[in-house]
Amino acid sequence: MDIRFSVSCTDNVGPSAAVQTPVFNFMHVNKPIEFSGTAQMHKIKQMHVCTIGSQILAAITDFKYLSSTICNKNTKADIILLVDSSESIRPVDFQKMKDFMQLIVNRSDIGADKVQIGLLQFSSEPQEEFQLNRYGSKADLRRAISGIRQIKSGTMTGKALTFASSYFDGPKGGRPRVKQYLIVITDGEAQGIVREPAETIRNKGITIYAIGVLYANNSQLVDIAGSQDKVFFEDNFDSLTFLEKEILFEICNPGDSCKRTEVADIIFVVHGSRSITDLQFQGIQRILEAVVNDSVVGKDNVQFGAVVYSTNPQDHFSLNMYSAKSQVREAISNLTTMPGLTFTARALNFARERFGMAYGGRTSSLSVTRILVLITDQPTSPSDRPNLPAAAKSLKQDGINVFAVGVDEASRTELEEIVGE
Repeated sequence: MDIRFSVSCTDNVGPSAAVQTPVFNFMHVNKPIEFSGTAQMHKIKQMHVCTIGSQILAAITDFKYLSSTICNKNTKADIILLVDSSESIRPVDFQKMKDFMQLIVNRSDIGADKVQIGLLQFSSEPQEEFQLNRYGSKADLRRAISGIRQIKSGTMTGKALTFASSYFDGPKGGRPRVKQYLIVITDGEAQGIVREPAETIRNKGITIYAIGVLYANNSQLVDIAGSQDKVFFEDNFDSLTFLEKEILFEICNPGDSCKRTEVADIIFVVHGSRSITDLQFQGIQRILEAVVNDSVVGKDNVQFGAVVYSTNPQDHFSLNMYSAKSQVREAISNLTTMPGLTFTARALNFARERFGMAYGGRTSSLSVTRILVLITDQPTSPSDRPNLPAAAKSLKQDGINVFAVGVDEASRTELEEIVGE
């Protein structure tokens, strides 16, 4: 299956706006460095290619989609949400789908001349909740979404697609010469044919995004969306939270060439000596988990590895050790600090080798983007400092993209040297 990294990247860093996490306050490196709160992390380099997970970028700096509204005032779009309401979906997961729909509303600029949103449910039979032009405010849309009730029957997706087609037409609120989108969410295999009714919708110029959760059939999702790059697959309903930015970025930036990469090997290299507090280390773990949550994890998609270092580096898990998002998150939660000094060059050399095939890395011939994310709170120890230029050069020669993030007393000069500034 295809993996997409949603990014809103440009060749120049845009206006700074702090991004809050439980521990860290992030801002651009090209702004004045102002320490506040528990710690301050700074973006040292922005890669000029769209090849990294949106949450890596979000953790280090702010991008267009991090504002409260992704679809700005210049955006016009008709969006129909077609959601599976079958009995296989637990009530708690149905609520998570409603939460996802609320996020779509919250991050859109709603109005008759802006973004319109309609909602249909389906089970054995499709059911209208509201048409595109029914509600003209976020408050009304949120209230309507909160009030829907699960149908709890079969999964007749094809019938639902046929039903949905007319909801983009003028009599039901559709607007001519406005981009139109159908977002389908389902957790299971469709009963019946989906290719033909979906093709009919796409032939009207409507873009379909298909979101599959748990037991959804990927082949059917491709039949619905028309191509793999418009299919999103998650292993649980919690992960829907991280999709709304990606989908809305594509809807609201249709001409942006900066989209999504297919596969990546990502290794986190985290300084974990006793100089970093437990609270800071927990904050770093939350960042790493956010990157994982925004990715489709798998041996054919995105692989993650993690190295924690002090005087010596320790390989906590290699790239091919885990193939499920939940497994990677659990492994990250089990990372621990270790006694010792700060031998960053040694850790970088160690991590570079972990991109090799012996440790689960994939060859460059497979067009795999390789990314190393370094997070440290200290300059490297004096005895290790002379080794830093060679370590940075080796990473560059191997084609490994590096992000370096400094916390508290980290050396900005060293981090810029590591990323090649």
